[in-house]
Amino acid sequence: MEFQEKGIDFAKDLSIGAMIEVPAAAASCSLLAAELDFLSIGSNDLAQYANAADRQNNHVSYLYQPINPGVVRLISWSVAAAKKLRKPVFLCGEMASDAKYLPLLLGLGLTQVSVRPSVVADIRTKIENTSVKNSRLLVERFMNSGDSNVLEELLAD
Repeated sequence: MEFQEKGIDFAKDLSIGAMIEVPAAAASCSLLAAELDFLSIGSNDLAQYANAADRQNNHVSYLYQPINPGVVRLISWSVAAAKKLRKPVFLCGEMASDAKYLPLLLGLGLTQVSVRPSVVADIRTKIENTSVKNSRLLVERFMNSGDSNVLEELLAD
């Protein structure tokens, strides 16, 4: 409204979204998705803040675990909130660019990822060769167990 009041031209149909990079944003996704056009989950920062571990600090970087059950639940909440309100949601960061995580991401309901250009072909191939149905079962097994070792074993298959 401020631009309109000042007579400043702007794209009125510009999509506005939020980066979900901290646990509080993931926990508030229902509220955010209701007000925005899309959500983007930043896997690097979300995992770092959820694990309270700076991935660049050698003393605590071992605590940085993108498949920690808490991180996976935060991603799951974010995806579910966006889908419930029919808002686009995608994931960026290292998880998106690592093909081994794709069954997890597909099983959580993600249909869009933002990846490094150098891995596009590998990611596309992995997506084409991954069963969404089996991925959903993988996620259900993981969520019921809460054990990241189970997920590591399942993703290694």
